[in-house]
Amino acid sequence: KAKVPVVGSFSVAVTDETKVPVNEDKENTILSNLLLTSDIKGYIEQPGYYFAHPNEKTQADLDVLMLTQGYHRFAWRMLMGNSFPALTYQPEQSMSISGIVKTLGGKPVINGKITLFTTSKGTFLLDTVTDANGRFKFDNLIFPDSIRFVIQARNARDRKNVEITLDDVPVQFVTKNKNSPDVSINLNTDLAAYLRNSKTQYDDLRKYGLINRTIILKEVTVTEKKAPVNNSSNLNGSGNADQIIRADQLLQGCITIDQCLQGRLLGVIFRNGVPFSTRSFNQPMQIIVDGVYVESDYLRIIPPTDVATIEVLRSIGYTSIYGSRGGGGVILITTKRGGEDYAFQRYAPGIVTYSPKGYTRTKDFYAPKYDDPKTNKAVADLRTTIYWNP
Repeated sequence: KAKVPVVGSFSVAVTDETKVPVNEDKENTILSNLLLTSDIKGYIEQPGYYFAHPNEKTQADLDVLMLTQGYHRFAWRMLMGNSFPALTYQPEQSMSISGIVKTLGGKPVINGKITLFTTSKGTFLLDTVTDANGRFKFDNLIFPDSIRFVIQARNARDRKNVEITLDDVPVQFVTKNKNSPDVSINLNTDLAAYLRNSKTQYDDLRKYGLINRTIILKEVTVTEKKAPVNNSSNLNGSGNADQIIRADQLLQGCITIDQCLQGRLLGVIFRNGVPFSTRSFNQPMQIIVDGVYVESDYLRIIPPTDVATIEVLRSIGYTSIYGSRGGGGVILITTKRGGEDYAFQRYAPGIVTYSPKGYTRTKDFYAPKYDDPKTNKAVADLRTTIYWNP
């Protein structure tokens, strides 16, 4: 209302409404979310109806809606006076890596030397010291995704007989989207415009002979046999799992299995060292070691060097054979037998590797260059999405 420029980060998507018709009454826009749906506990059938074309009828309907729906109250007089409450959680403008360093006996290491470095995309190195509680933190970090850091610790006497435990990054759970679209009753009507546009685009390409330039590749069949999992106790059969991790795929430098598996299992998150499948947040996954049912605490006991394979069962086709115990998913751990290689990975005191989630690199959305004289202007631009800048 004050017409003052607002600084922020925004996403823009431009679509052609002649090809993808939009009913503004049914849309949940930024305006309807800020003024209505974000504070309403119930379901709003057509949130955009009350703001797309405001008049006396929509205002009266909005009053009736507020009388029948539960909503969150707030001190609006204070807000109208430009007096805003303090933010409990400040916006995150960077990333951090933190943890604690302890002796092999479990005591915190004071004034320990911590070094963080990586050779990905060039050499990057930082150092710091631990506080009176043995804790350290590297703050104000900005890095892209898929970068592996090496964290090295020494005590005040420059000895490496210490253990590094990194802090777990809280996982943002995917909750049910209360703004999910309504079920479409008549698909023929909803898809009519899209189908007409697709036919027009096909006829246009055929008219100018562009379809004849298309090269249709022949079918290629790739056949590969799944490597067997020796000594597996999988009731579905050896290797029949949603994911298999072998000994040489475990992260080097991790002390316990739960540390090795952090961020490595698809569809699995860890809460205080306990694995949960994203399909069932209420029941932890069942841990089975060499056919023996164990508690989740066992992941902190078994040495990673003793593990041969880890099989993850998440889908109901694999977990149903385990009955109620497999309702939350199953993690099968097969340990090494005599004669197998135990030297593939040695415990390195005072050093760990860490691959945190960084920023996703931005990608440019393709847009035709209309100012280029070589552009074939005879062919109409029939794209449904004209511009996209996430």
